[in-house]
Amino acid sequence: MILFLVFLCTFLMEHILYWIGRVFDGIISFWSVVVMRICVVSVQWIPIITGGGGVSVVNLVREISKNHDVIVYCFGLGDLLEEEIIALEGSRVKVRRFFTRDSRQISNPFEGSKRDEIARLKEFADHVVRALDCTYFDVIHLHGHFVVPSIARRLRRVGVDLKFLRK
Repeated sequence: MILFLVFLCTFLMEHILYWIGRVFDGIISFWSVVVMRICVVSVQWIPIITGGGGVSVVNLVREISKNHDVIVYCFGLGDLLEEEIIALEGSRVKVRRFFTRDSRQISNPFEGSKRDEIARLKEFADHVVRALDCTYFDVIHLHGHFVVPSIARRLRRVGVDLKFLRK
């Protein structure tokens, strides 16, 4: 009878410790989510949304900022603040705007002739590349049309290892 009780106590203790360990591991893995530092570079950002590209950037940032630190590098216009922290559905997102020589006089980055637009976006890309600290961020998401290859090419020239994700 004593041997049976010892066996039973040992058996129960092993199972109790097993389940405590499983619960504890679950708690630790739940709280030890890796928080990445993500930079999203986009010409379009609130309040400069001229199409679907800007909408998709806002939706992307809204989702990834729920679990990660996100900084948005975007085009500055008018009297918008150069830097600010905005609330996006309960998450805090840091926004850093880059102004070009004519940012205060235009209503959107695509205004004017194609030559003006390309020169303006090239100037924006120059500012972003100078400011981008590739060693600080875990992920840099370049979003846009021709500005993205331009920034990627410049980053590659300075030795940044680029990974491209395609469909």
